[in-house]
Amino acid sequence: MTNLRKNFLRFIIETPVLLLLSAVFIVRNNIPNGAVSGKYFWFYCSFAVLSPVTTCLFFISRRKTFRFTPTDIAVFLLCVSGIAINFLGDENVSGKFIILVLLFPLYVYFRFYLSEKKFFSNSLFIFFLILTGLYEALLGLGQLYGFYHSNHAEFKITGSFFNPGPYSGWLAVVFPLAFYHLLAYYRVLGKKINLHYLPFYVLWILSLLTVITTVLALPPAMSRSSWLAAAGGCGMAACLYYGKKRSVILFIKRYRKKLILASVAVLTCLITAGAGMYFLKKDSADGRLLIWKISAKTVARYPFGVGLGNFSGAYGELQAEYFASNAASEQEKRVAGNPEYGFNEYFQFCIEWGIVPFLLFVAIIVNALYSGLKQRNIAVASLVALLIFAAASYPFSVLPFVTALIFLLASCNTVSSPKTVAIKSLKKISWSVSVSGSIFFLLFASVCICLHNRYPLYEAYKKWGKAQILYNAGLYRDASEEYAKQYIYLHDEVRFLFEYSQALNKSEKYTESNKIITRATKISCDPMFHIIAGKNYQSLKDYASAERSFAYSGNLVPSRLYPSYLLAKLYMEMGLDEKARETAKTVLTVEPKINSPAVEEMRREMSKLIENYNCKYKKI
Repeated sequence: MTNLRKNFLRFIIETPVLLLLSAVFIVRNNIPNGAVSGKYFWFYCSFAVLSPVTTCLFFISRRKTFRFTPTDIAVFLLCVSGIAINFLGDENVSGKFIILVLLFPLYVYFRFYLSEKKFFSNSLFIFFLILTGLYEALLGLGQLYGFYHSNHAEFKITGSFFNPGPYSGWLAVVFPLAFYHLLAYYRVLGKKINLHYLPFYVLWILSLLTVITTVLALPPAMSRSSWLAAAGGCGMAACLYYGKKRSVILFIKRYRKKLILASVAVLTCLITAGAGMYFLKKDSADGRLLIWKISAKTVARYPFGVGLGNFSGAYGELQAEYFASNAASEQEKRVAGNPEYGFNEYFQFCIEWGIVPFLLFVAIIVNALYSGLKQRNIAVASLVALLIFAAASYPFSVLPFVTALIFLLASCNTVSSPKTVAIKSLKKISWSVSVSGSIFFLLFASVCICLHNRYPLYEAYKKWGKAQILYNAGLYRDASEEYAKQYIYLHDEVRFLFEYSQALNKSEKYTESNKIITRATKISCDPMFHIIAGKNYQSLKDYASAERSFAYSGNLVPSRLYPSYLLAKLYMEMGLDEKARETAKTVLTVEPKINSPAVEEMRREMSKLIENYNCKYKKI
């Protein structure tokens, strides 16, 4: 009964962490973009519970000091550098800034929970993460077979995320945890049934179900980066498990020839699989390669960073220059898009934060991997999967992955080491209590400051949803008035800025619309913003600015015909018939990425324009 009471108490005090990790489940359909924004608001609410509970637990626990490691200090410095970069920018990106400020308290809270072995159990958190993987896999399969609706109209399988990319990534990150426990607890099944082994039975069955459902759910999601991440994570999990069984060096010496042959076979299979994955979605792969190419140019242009959330705007500037220089191949022009993310978190980190903070981030990751491997922590396998996935996707731009990253780093770094830096007095224990307590109190205060305006933000999202009804009904003047009231909270939401600028354009408030577009183009490379700006300038009879906007939009994504179509009509309005004819030819000759009735309509209109031009000058 005593153990039962103790376990129940442990579960109660671990609940705030479980609430935070459960943000992955949340989808709020009553607010715009609920698969993303819903997770953020759940995170804020959970943090409002976690922070005071952890602070109180620190003061009532017997341990009166908190041992800080050099990695903890590096994490703190990284967060400080991000905050400094944010304030050096032209305008704060409030959502990303708030999350950034909360990261260090979150890291410290995780470290506290994981280091207090008497009160908390790391296995419960791992168990819960595996449970999230099982839930997501089952939900995705249910969506695939029509039992549940997905969160994206173009994809059947999204889980509780907004598209298959992060959904697959989450399964890939959790998969190594389940795989490891499937190996580790298999031997328990061979023993005589004993109720003392009940937690092992439950975890093994849960791991088995998670492995099976994940294997079924990952292929239909068609995320190649998640396949590689799952494979890499499972490879690390196998190394962690079998590394306990025998000396690796002796094993290599004993089976050296066989290992060489096996390595060659594995390498051949990897090359074949890599080629197969490339040709499976060739255009997508070429598109990623183009993004990385432009991202490298962006890093060279901005070595000290462009600020949090400003990746897309800076990237778009370099992509437009690249296509305007006529150095791009036809394939690059065909596959180019307007990415919101870098599809490589390391490039994106360099672009937003700068090279120096990126090197600090790499040092933190390397130290965590080394520390985790040294103590054979299963969190290393999941961290490896996450890092592989981050090389070809955007997990650090999705909140549950950020939470998982902080948890995995804290788990790997929570180890007794003689090189730790302890905040304690050499003479008086009371001094160490006051210093450690002061740090936890300051963290609690920073959390309160960050969260105080999150409820107004939630209300702003709900009012945005109501304004969208006016916008979709064509009541643009009324909609723009509602958007104006929420701009102070939603100025970092690209979709909100697009609707607001469009509503102002339709309301004939062209100058005000361009002011919103100026803000939007700092955080987005969507060519539609430049198209709206061009229409605004055209309505204001500022033809030179309109021409620049339409041309810039065409250079951003060359495969889109709409900018050239508008530019041809602009030239007709300006009386530049020859330029109009040449631009109209572009609409007829360029092969669009996707054919549609709108494309055919534009081409018919441009054909008529050229025909009228020929008739006009034939008479002359």
